[in-house]
Amino acid sequence: GYETYHHMGDWGMDVMKVGKALGIGSIARLNREQQAVRVEKTDSVFCRVIDGNLQSRVVTRYYGYAHEGEKVNLTSVKSIDAASRMTLEELHFSAPVERVCTGIITDKKADSFTLTSRDGKWKCLATWGAQSLNSDNLGLAVIAPSNLSPRMAADKLNHLMVFDVKSDYFQYYFLAAWQLEPNGIQSLEAFKNYLQLELDALENPVRIEAVK
Repeated sequence: GYETYHHMGDWGMDVMKVGKALGIGSIARLNREQQAVRVEKTDSVFCRVIDGNLQSRVVTRYYGYAHEGEKVNLTSVKSIDAASRMTLEELHFSAPVERVCTGIITDKKADSFTLTSRDGKWKCLATWGAQSLNSDNLGLAVIAPSNLSPRMAADKLNHLMVFDVKSDYFQYYFLAAWQLEPNGIQSLEAFKNYLQLELDALENPVRIEAVK
């Protein structure tokens, strides 16, 4: 039945209902009323899952993506590394667009906050509280590079991160930390510490070079 995966089982559970909100990290654009609208109107959609031992990816191509009279093609590449909570979202548009945004569903049981990496190159929007469907603590976050000029905002359903640039390429990360997952984060302070470590690590990415 539809509801069964929203209840605790041996495998875990789906801990959040999204409805018409962005959930966490959904692709969206602001409309004229400053409401976030997910990718809804397209001519066709193609999706490919690439499963690997160290990294898995989902490539989705939206052909004829329409938003308020504007039509473009959009390729979304989601990638997640082994042993990481963070999913990298990369958006490739066929022409420069603006008012691109993402965000986190608003929940009365959770508080929102922002963080910045040590040198200011990355910004984070996050929520923490007993917002899981099992009433456990759940931390949600979206992280984006400062060069996209991320601006924090809100609409009726979401905490928003709006990118105040016009471009054909956008990237951001999104993640969730559930209290009951293996080695789960148990407190707001621990969640903030975890996020700060991830933000600072993004400023110093691992580089691999072949040495002869």
